[in-house]
Amino acid sequence: MAADDVPEPLPRAPQPSPAPAVEGAALPLDPLDATAALPLDPTESVLPPDRTVAEPPSTTAPTMHRVVAQRRWPQRRAPRPPARTSRRHELVVAIAIGVATITGATVTYFSLQRDSAAADLDQQAVIETVLVHQKLTSARAQTHAFSGMATRYRHMLADADVSELTDPREAEVARQLARSFRIRTGIDQFLHGTDATTRFDTDAQYQAALHQFDLFAIADAQPDATAARADAQRDISRRLNISVVGLLGVVVLLTFARVARRRPVRVALLMVSALGYLGAVTAAVVAAV
Repeated sequence: MAADDVPEPLPRAPQPSPAPAVEGAALPLDPLDATAALPLDPTESVLPPDRTVAEPPSTTAPTMHRVVAQRRWPQRRAPRPPARTSRRHELVVAIAIGVATITGATVTYFSLQRDSAAADLDQQAVIETVLVHQKLTSARAQTHAFSGMATRYRHMLADADVSELTDPREAEVARQLARSFRIRTGIDQFLHGTDATTRFDTDAQYQAALHQFDLFAIADAQPDATAARADAQRDISRRLNISVVGLLGVVVLLTFARVARRRPVRVALLMVSALGYLGAVTAAVVAAV
């Protein structure tokens, strides 16, 4: 083969020259890598809030810049956590609340007992009042009956006096019957005189009837005394209820002391609660004695 027949090499295609390195520009990255480079928290930023990313000068070769998120909302201050009380303070307040609650329940129990005793005494006073009225009514009825017998005795004597004018013997029999009636009925001790003008002592017979019923009944002043005892029990129950209300106020103050944040406030509430507890317990003891 002749030298002229050798083929000439083909000319190479022009290769693009590499882009000059620019300060601040990043090498081309994969889009996924660029997305992964973003910050997770939108409040975080690489640059200060008053600065922006300077754009690199344009070049002939396209380059991918790193995307940097810029914060566009003001930074919010995180709320300050509330002050925590010590475990010793919480334990003291819990024990104090328990003691005040138990004391209030005990005082309430005694108050209910006093109310029950007052109700029983009221019922007893009613029964005693009925018995007293029954005794008085029976005495009046007996006095009225004896007064009627005395009137009949006087009529018998008056008839004997009239019969004496016509038949003295019949008149004497009538007087004997009148005397027998006087003794048999028991009105002899309340009559003054032996003729038709005999006077019957109503007051003496009434007092005798009252004393007779006293053996089976109660005194006239007994219902009033029982009612006074019932009022005294009810007054004690009322004062105990006031002490219970004071103890409930102590529990409320202790609850405020539990949730208070400042130490001076907690100490002041504890002192006031202690004074209130002592006052309520003292009042309850004085009322019960």
